[in-house]
Amino acid sequence: MPHGTGTILFDGGERYSGSFSGSIIHGRGTYCFANGEIFTGIFENGRMSEGTYYFINGDRYTGHFFNGRKQGHGAYYYANGYSYIGSWDDDARNGYGEMYYEGNIVKRGTWKNGRLKIK
Repeated sequence: MPHGTGTILFDGGERYSGSFSGSIIHGRGTYCFANGEIFTGIFENGRMSEGTYYFINGDRYTGHFFNGRKQGHGAYYYANGYSYIGSWDDDARNGYGEMYYEGNIVKRGTWKNGRLKIK
């Protein structure tokens, strides 16, 4: 399969600029969604793999993805000054992580399905 770079404009207003393997989005690139959200980073076989996702509400997530969902280690920065750095599974905080507010730790521990487990 030939490799290269370029830009695709999709029906509905979405756009991708970056690397391809044949006709598949693969490698480093930027995908702009119709709702204004943006992902920039690495794609594997047409799917987000690792990078930064910018949400229209001002939040952003930097880390790993699997099947389009947050997975593995990542950092989520909320527009309100909070951030979470730690483990993710299937788009939810799962495993050890730390919640910060304006750089100060406010919670730390093991998370399950997005909630801090209370001992």
